[in-house]
Amino acid sequence: MATGTAAAWAFHRTLQRLTEIDPDAAATVAAELTEELELPDYAEDACDIADRMGFNPQRWIDA
Repeated sequence: MATGTAAAWAFHRTLQRLTEIDPDAAATVAAELTEELELPDYAEDACDIADRMGFNPQRWIDA
């Protein structure tokens, strides 16, 4: 399993390549992902997971 950083980089490269192949599809993926990540449940779950892992999510929110 990839680390969070490696997974983020892989997704970035995938989205970058998709942009070259099909810009409309890439824009749709990005818009849907943005919408999903803004859902309260997702944000709360992510903060809870970060807390359990010993990270302070408020620092990320404030940045």
